Amino acid sequence: MLRRLSVVVSLLALMFPPLAAAQGALERGTLTGTVRDPSGAVLPGVTVEAASPALIEKVRTAVTDGSGVYRIVNLDPGVYSLTFMLEGFSLSKRENIELRGSGTLTIPVEMKVGNLAETVVVSGESPVVDVQSTRREAVIDGEVVSTLPGTRSSGSLITMVPGVETFGAALNPAPGLVFFYARGGPTSEGRFNVNGMPVANAFAGGGGSSLIYDTVNVEEGAITVAGGMGETDVGGPVLNIVPRSGGNTFQGQAFTNFSNDALRGNNLTPELMSPTPGPNLRETPGVIKAYDANISYGGPIKHDRLWFFGSYRKLNTETAVEGVVARSVADLTISRPLHFVWQRDRAPPSVRSLIECLKVALKERGPTAS
Repeated sequence: MLRRLSVVVSLLALMFPPLAAAQGALERGTLTGTVRDPSGAVLPGVTVEAASPALIEKVRTAVTDGSGVYRIVNLDPGVYSLTFMLEGFSLSKRENIELRGSGTLTIPVEMKVGNLAETVVVSGESPVVDVQSTRREAVIDGEVVSTLPGTRSSGSLITMVPGVETFGAALNPAPGLVFFYARGGPTSEGRFNVNGMPVANAFAGGGGSSLIYDTVNVEEGAITVAGGMGETDVGGPVLNIVPRSGGNTFQGQAFTNFSNDALRGNNLTPELMSPTPGPNLRETPGVIKAYDANISYGGPIKHDRLWFFGSYRKLNTETAVEGVVARSVADLTISRPLHFVWQRDRAPPSVRSLIECLKVALKERGPTAS
């Protein structure tokens, strides 16, 4: 059901981009700056176009105000080009501007007097410092997420950011419940957002959730470490996951991994296996069975109008802990409820789970159960 809802929400966001942009306004990037002429005077009324393959409408437009300042907000992560147009001045362009996270990049431009048919292309590196916000943010690109040698979970992303801590989430053999916090803060202070919308557990004080976020198919993951401006109810870190949203070309990816008990290492030594009062270990902790499979695909339904993107993921992990085993099936029969001769269970974990459920049911029914 959660997977179906995520697909529906993604399609609605694509069909109604203004609504999606409004709800995620505080979690998206901004391009701004001042336009001047060669004498240093500001130029009001300049038409500014921001173009990028990341935008379904391809181009966002703004006009400089009386102070010559333009501001284009709610921009998806991607590489942008800016075009500046004003009658009596040469067309000016600034290319290869990489926008990530919720940062505000300041791009000042000088326009020269000339014919509109003339184009002045300004080359230079994109600014990497946000000088208009106190927010300290770490951005992890989607390509990095896809190649991380971790559990492909939000915990793996969080542990990459200095100053943010979690309860060993990167060491978990499978994605699951994650709590995170800034160093020195409350342990459940971290918040999760998907495209700017809070998705944390309302019953855990707003902290972690048992929902496994789709951190595999993301455009980026942006973690606000400090300096937030009141977008959330806490002063701690916020992880915002920006999901992929298709494009004008068909593309996708597939991933799978698998492990079982045969791939488990064994470092037991005679000292570790020595009988009581020694450690008396007979096996090492490890994986009984684990797999993770994911496939995603997206593309255009109508170019520059409607895109689609969908993904499916299935994973499972069964682990073994030394010394923690179940009783044999023969010792759990209803005909011998008080039989305490212990025998180790060699049944697979799924059978053990069924047996445990039967035990609980019998206990609830009381001694009259037969």
